[in-house]
Amino acid sequence: MGRFTTARLVAIPVTLEDTPMFERLWADERVGRTLGRIRTAQQVHEAVVASIEHWQRHGFGRWVLWDGRQAVGTVKLAEWLALGRPEVELGYALLPAFWGRGYASEAGAGALEHAQDQLGLTEVVAFALPGNQRSRAVLERLDFGHEERLLLGGREHVLRRRQLNKRSSGAAG
Repeated sequence: MGRFTTARLVAIPVTLEDTPMFERLWADERVGRTLGRIRTAQQVHEAVVASIEHWQRHGFGRWVLWDGRQAVGTVKLAEWLALGRPEVELGYALLPAFWGRGYASEAGAGALEHAQDQLGLTEVVAFALPGNQRSRAVLERLDFGHEERLLLGGREHVLRRRQLNKRSSGAAG
């Protein structure tokens, strides 16, 4: 329960056993540039534990993405306070070896479909650093609109919003 599949990926809820993959992901400088920072082993452990607790509280959260052979990254739906109101955020990050294969768009579309069909959500937000053109292109493909600027961790980000009561041309199978 809680997992979903797309044409090429299986998304499985995070467990403590996934910590080594997150250490590789979040300690990679290339990934850190797209997310705004790298994380220490302690920060990774705390984030994985928080992700597990999020699942327990909300019934959804962070998934590990598998391509059939190995973990390639993560996608999440997470409760978050944006501009003073509660939101559910879509987030994603891939190990650099898997960049450029369309996995972020595919995983994002699968998570949005799960949000609408399984969770009954009607709206999701996402954000990216202004210079993260790859992530902003993913959000375009996933039909996110309504751009706003906000500060997160002292850095400017672009906040985008997606209504889920409409079907997207970018939906995954």
